[in-house]
Amino acid sequence: MGPALGTIARYLKRHGLKVMMIVHNAADHERSLWKSRLSNWQLAAADGFVVHTDEVAHDLRKAGHTQPICVIPHPIFTDFPEAQHTLPRRGRLELLCFGLVRHYKGVDIALRALAHPGLEGVHLTVAGEIWEGEKDIRALAQSRALDGRVELVSRYVSDVEAAEYFVRCDAVLAPYRSVSGSGVLAVAQHYRRPVIAADLPGFSGLIEHGKNGWLFPTEDEAALARLLRDRVSRQSAQALGRNIAGELSDGGWREYADALIAFANGEVNERFRPPGSS
Repeated sequence: MGPALGTIARYLKRHGLKVMMIVHNAADHERSLWKSRLSNWQLAAADGFVVHTDEVAHDLRKAGHTQPICVIPHPIFTDFPEAQHTLPRRGRLELLCFGLVRHYKGVDIALRALAHPGLEGVHLTVAGEIWEGEKDIRALAQSRALDGRVELVSRYVSDVEAAEYFVRCDAVLAPYRSVSGSGVLAVAQHYRRPVIAADLPGFSGLIEHGKNGWLFPTEDEAALARLLRDRVSRQSAQALGRNIAGELSDGGWREYADALIAFANGEVNERFRPPGSS
């Protein structure tokens, strides 16, 4: 998208319009020289950036972009449909990995963790197209150690279907190898589901261990297995879900829009965060 968006941005600027770019990732997770050049050519056309985490702001600075940056936490999604509860829970614990499956998202780490002893009652649904490593993912999911406890839904999942998967699960699993921000985390919060995530800056700033989710050392499948065996249960997930319900606010997107407009108008400083954010 870099060539298209960079061209549009430059066209707008030639006609006297200010261009603000909302940046979810400063670079592709699987980086290469040609990808970086295209992304940076697009980003160079911005008058300012809005990002969701400090990590993305740092990535933009490391890439040499000097424009002002506004850090605004990703608001909670409020427009997803209500679930009809069409999917029954299985076993003692129901987990969900949601979204496109790519190497950096670590689904293979989750599958190897679930194969550890003591987790025979834990079920996992992987919902989203498999873009990378499909052969290995399917081999792990169909292994004897997992014994049919993994459901692969390798296709586009609509919002209506997503509601059913999120409501069926006890917790959302995010064993990423790297992360700059996560829309899946915002969806999980909407459905009051705690997130079990790798201890990366993009997660640790949003997940408080034992309060609204759990963190484990990045790429440590044994630590994840221990966490699932010793700390995470249907009951503990429900307790954390009640904590999440108490944190939710209806004003998140309105505050986000107000903060973006104020930043674009030069009314706030670079590191501004909207009211109520941490």
